[in-house]
Amino acid sequence: MRIERSIVVVTNTVPHDVQKMQCPKIKTVDISILLAEAIRRIHNKESMSYLFKNVTLED
Repeated sequence: MRIERSIVVVTNTVPHDVQKMQCPKIKTVDISILLAEAIRRIHNKESMSYLFKNVTLED
């Protein structure tokens, strides 16, 4: 089934180590660089669209 092959994507804004140990489908997206770049782009009145094209997962 498709749901069995799916992953659950979460951000690293709150700890969820216990949940990751209980569910191997959970993948974490580190958003620290994303937030920093968003702040920089907003401050400089630049486009934000680039930020949504380059998201990676950490294990």
